[in-house]
Amino acid sequence: MANGDLSVRVPTAERNEIGRLAESFNYMAEALQREDSLRKRLTSNIAHELRTPLAVMKAHTEAMIDGIVTDQAQALKIFRIEVRS
Repeated sequence: MANGDLSVRVPTAERNEIGRLAESFNYMAEALQREDSLRKRLTSNIAHELRTPLAVMKAHTEAMIDGIVTDQAQALKIFRIEVRS
């Protein structure tokens, strides 16, 4: 676990203090594994939600620079919409 492998579990065959400690360790490992999975999903979702509006804004900015979009006021309105999304 110290090296980042959250799938590590210890045998819990004993029914004494060591066995209870092993069960607690396994419970902690499972909880950490679940939390790590949730953190990764959340990070992925946030990245996706940011990437989409930024891509739209980048495309409009490039179009403005290239002279394809001449109505800059309209492009700025689109930027505002994307920022609010």
